[in-house]
Amino acid sequence: MNRLAGAAALVAVGFFLGQARSQDGDSKDEKLRLMIKVSGEARDAAKICREQIEANKTLAPEFKKRFAAASSEKAFEDLFLPIYSKYFDEDDADALVAFYRSPTGKKLAKKRYQIQKDAMEAGREWGFKTGMKIQQDLQKGDDDDDDDAPKKKEEPKKEEPKKEEPKKKPAPKDEDF
Repeated sequence: MNRLAGAAALVAVGFFLGQARSQDGDSKDEKLRLMIKVSGEARDAAKICREQIEANKTLAPEFKKRFAAASSEKAFEDLFLPIYSKYFDEDDADALVAFYRSPTGKKLAKKRYQIQKDAMEAGREWGFKTGMKIQQDLQKGDDDDDDDAPKKKEEPKKEEPKKEEPKKKPAPKDEDF
């Protein structure tokens, strides 16, 4: 009976140690998941994804419906968690959660969606204008790769002194041999 009790005790200790390790390992991920939630990042990503799917006129209605349903906040939390986990430790997670619970963090979380939309629109406009400019330059035959780069001031070409070519000796005649 003593052996059975000892074995049970070992199993119980092993179980509790395993649980403690598991909870410690999950702590960072739980905190990062909380950060993703309080930052509004997953919520906003899901919203933008659904809007873009709905705006796409080429997609079938049933596809749009199913894709929108799959674009949940939870799906984006699950998608983002391993990325944040790769770059941030538990102390970082604590600091990020504290930031997003601060007045400035709450303001950023509240405005993140509109900031992302504005940034996407600015990027789209920039890409369109830049692409049109490059296309026009190529059609004109302009081979300047970067119009935004500062122009190099061209210095006048200096004439290099002409090198005197060595005087050629006359070709040997047969009688020279």
